[in-house]
Amino acid sequence: MNILFVIEQYCDCNPALGLSGPLEYYVHTWRSLNAGPDRVIHYDNLPVEVTITRVWQECRAQAPDLVLFTEVFNHPSAQIHSLWPKLAARGISVAAVWHDSVKGTCRDLPGIRVNILVDTTVPRLRSGLALWTPHDTALFYGDPKERDLGFVFPSSKNHKPFVVPYIAAVKSVGLSLLWTGGQREDKLSFEDYARLFGRAKIILNFAQDIAGMAPQLKGRVTEALYSGALLLDHRNPHTSQMLADGQEYVSFDSPDDLVAKATYYLQHEEERVRIARAGQERALQHYSPRAWWQALCAAVGKAL
Repeated sequence: MNILFVIEQYCDCNPALGLSGPLEYYVHTWRSLNAGPDRVIHYDNLPVEVTITRVWQECRAQAPDLVLFTEVFNHPSAQIHSLWPKLAARGISVAAVWHDSVKGTCRDLPGIRVNILVDTTVPRLRSGLALWTPHDTALFYGDPKERDLGFVFPSSKNHKPFVVPYIAAVKSVGLSLLWTGGQREDKLSFEDYARLFGRAKIILNFAQDIAGMAPQLKGRVTEALYSGALLLDHRNPHTSQMLADGQEYVSFDSPDDLVAKATYYLQHEEERVRIARAGQERALQHYSPRAWWQALCAAVGKAL
């Protein structure tokens, strides 16, 4: 497989926030497989005309098997999207990765062969492929026993009214929770962010930020699983479809339930480690970066 990535270089296309997640999710995981060459064109630090010229030149010169692009806040522009039908006409498969499909940000663009939805287990578009967010396991990996942080919620603190009563319940009983922002708030690098997961005994996750919104399969799920932390996840249909509750992760459905389970598993290390290890093994076998790329390659008729 020969891949051309057309992705943003910076988080939210903003250099002040550091490098973009798709670099780690897709470029780094692809390269870790040693499965074929790749090239990367960043559309957020080039004029539109230059991006179009470079993509077209690369595709004419190298004829990649796959062009994979991600979109951030309607970037790349419509002019760049006009390339996809032209590439498809040349026999080049184009795959779009959508990170917030349940929030309605995905679109079925002309010329796209596969729409990859990484935040749901339910395909919502034509040629939709529901997967998960892959991560570089050279970063997100660790022994479930070797942990010096207890209960961690690695997530932005902004615009999350749904989680407020849960966090209040945790604080009301004196349970220590490290709630730390990631790239946008605390400017954490991939390495620093992954290090938190490798140190945490329990990773807290919510599938919703706002009450009433459709549950979303967060990238935090696979980050926690690969890293060997116990995933403590608000009950939702996506994680429950992927993992066995109480065996490979633990769900909760109310503030009191969260407090009870967090307290229990912090006090019962053997059970915590057993579940965390089972979740890690499940993820590395069925939801690994290799499995992600195998699914995409099969969808475009290529072998990994």
